[in-house]
Amino acid sequence: MNMKKYYMIAVAVLCLASCADNKENIPAAVKSGDEVAFSVSMPAKTRTAYGDLGTTSRPVYWKDGDLIEVASPQCMDGRNVAQYKVNTEGSENLNYAKSLDRTGAYGVQWGETAATDCKFYAVYPSSEMTINGSSVVANLSIASTQTVTLKKNADGNAYEPDTEDMVNNIMYAQPLEGQTQVIVDEATGNTTANLQFKPYSTVLHFNMAGWNLTSTVGQRNMVIYSVTVTANNAIAGNFDLTLKDDASEPTVGTATNTSNAITVEFKSGELRGVDIDPNVPFSFEMFLLPNAGMSVDENWTITVNTSAGKWTKNLKNGSTANKLTPGSIHVLPELPAFSVDNSWNYNPSAWIADLDDKIYFTEISLPGAWYCYSNKTDNSTAEDIYQNTGIENQFDAGVRAFYIETKVGKITDGRPTTTNATVVVSGTGIAYLNGDGLTSPTFRSNIARSINNAIIKIANKVKGTQEFAVLTLAFADGGTFGVNETWRGIWISKIKDVLAETDVANALNNVLYTDEITPETTVEQLRGKLILKINIDDMYKSAEIANVDESEFAAIPALFSYTTYNWSNSSFVSTLKWKGKPSMANTDINPSSNEFYWNYTVANRTSSSTDEHPVLDDRKEAISQIILNSYEVHRAGRNNLWGMVGAGGSLFSTLSAKDGDPSSVSDVLNGHLADAINQKVDAGEASPMGMVFVNFVTDTEGQKLIEAIIRMNSRFELGRKTDNNDTPTPVQSAKEGYSSGFNVDTENWKAF
Repeated sequence: MNMKKYYMIAVAVLCLASCADNKENIPAAVKSGDEVAFSVSMPAKTRTAYGDLGTTSRPVYWKDGDLIEVASPQCMDGRNVAQYKVNTEGSENLNYAKSLDRTGAYGVQWGETAATDCKFYAVYPSSEMTINGSSVVANLSIASTQTVTLKKNADGNAYEPDTEDMVNNIMYAQPLEGQTQVIVDEATGNTTANLQFKPYSTVLHFNMAGWNLTSTVGQRNMVIYSVTVTANNAIAGNFDLTLKDDASEPTVGTATNTSNAITVEFKSGELRGVDIDPNVPFSFEMFLLPNAGMSVDENWTITVNTSAGKWTKNLKNGSTANKLTPGSIHVLPELPAFSVDNSWNYNPSAWIADLDDKIYFTEISLPGAWYCYSNKTDNSTAEDIYQNTGIENQFDAGVRAFYIETKVGKITDGRPTTTNATVVVSGTGIAYLNGDGLTSPTFRSNIARSINNAIIKIANKVKGTQEFAVLTLAFADGGTFGVNETWRGIWISKIKDVLAETDVANALNNVLYTDEITPETTVEQLRGKLILKINIDDMYKSAEIANVDESEFAAIPALFSYTTYNWSNSSFVSTLKWKGKPSMANTDINPSSNEFYWNYTVANRTSSSTDEHPVLDDRKEAISQIILNSYEVHRAGRNNLWGMVGAGGSLFSTLSAKDGDPSSVSDVLNGHLADAINQKVDAGEASPMGMVFVNFVTDTEGQKLIEAIIRMNSRFELGRKTDNNDTPTPVQSAKEGYSSGFNVDTENWKAF
């Protein structure tokens, strides 16, 4: 099969000159310095938005506001190149453009050369044009990242392009062989210059059969995020297009800033990715460099990126090359459906190693151990047990986020002072309080447990590996002894002192992450590292945290955030700050902001009846809110939200009860989280959840949850850092009505 479809684009540009009174209707001569006025009045027009792909043509239309560049070597020096905006407003028929309006202080102006001897050149999109003798050179580019918005067709049985990234649809106009470009209308005295545009990008049209499910594990739909074509030569980059005065084919210069791969990113409305049901096909176009003679061979590959993984195939099998022609759409045969098998084996002790280096760390969901040090293995004197095994076994089970609630205490007998105190694990060195709770405390255990050993254990587990881990430190949120303004005021400086102690410093050498962490930080940067996260709670307001010097924060390589202990069944949002005092306020998520947001829900003390503490249903609602926020931000294509799902804690029968039941919390919330995650996956709505902290990560239900969290990281496209500076341009809407067409080449491509 060899069918070609042509863009027969004929754009007539009317150049209006000054008209002098002439009773004999002799044409008015254009004057040097007169600005050329442009309007489009002829019926054959074009827009830079696609129409339907027919059997013989592919329409392209002008879009209102499109920018083109016009040049004429024969016009006035310094006034012979200008940018114009296409104006279609008020046109009854979209085949017509009302006018071309200059965007700068001046447009193209006539010179001393006779109008009929002037030659005009133009390019879309508007790009720098340089006059080189009688020729014109335009600097153009094909982006390595392009954008397509998909929609269901009228029959609802396929997805097709709604809008496409038409700035990659290179078009040019130059003098035509055997035709006079500038015409003088003797009746009106107007001088007309006809610009006949021709598309010049190489275009591939893909028909994808979609996907089907091969396992019994349910995924009712799938999000298609992007398709990447990789060639064995440059297919994107910057290039010079030399337009000729003899009507010969333009010359394409050597491309720079090239890429051998082009990625088409799909959108549905403003959301990233398109939900596609099983066995539903979709189609789209990709624009390539206009390299005459470029061929597709067996080394070209196509990769489909979805919420369920990636699929890669050779674009063409066999040795017979298929040549690509500039200005043509090449229709490929349908790519067979790719099969989805939801079975996936993973190694929980080294699962981050399998992740792409370029993934932003905020995109990864990390299983977390709540009160990780409250276990008999690491802390034999622990009264309240939240984990069944020690930190090292937690890590091997897949945990990569560790939470320790701390306070200022003393690791030897006796009460601490401001000089001999250190940072210790909350729940050790606890005092039973007598009377009013303020005087003569009776100690349950007056020797507190240092956090040093916990830091060392985590550091040793990530050292020299491809993994990373996050340690979150928070100040104790209850009690009186060790929980007062004095201790809060020195807590930050005491953390700094702990990090400097010899045993800790040795363990953290080349392990503690010290570079600034931003939403752009990648997995590659974090491998083999321990990230420190510090939660500053709202009790610091009474402790006058404003008086804590900024240098105390700057001395600690950590991400700081504000964390309120006021309870809500919704989640809270604050901002994250690297090595700096956080803002002591909650905020709202602004999808367009570059702010680094912290979305969290945290509560340890959970009530079995309604009081000032949350009940389990309240905590479920807060978790659901974080999941929703994460999904919305991720689908909007943002990676500046990091979350904390605090789903650990203990259930207390009364407000004043001293002993709680961590098992009752994990029995409910661990299962709730696992169900919520599986529902997200099945619905094709998987998204980052940040750090997910729970009790008893190594028991049966805890392991199921960890596996669900880790698996979810493979069920959607994690945001990645690109190696180019291509920025997708705003998409443009295609509309009905056209009078021209694009060349379509359906060579006898071999099946995949």
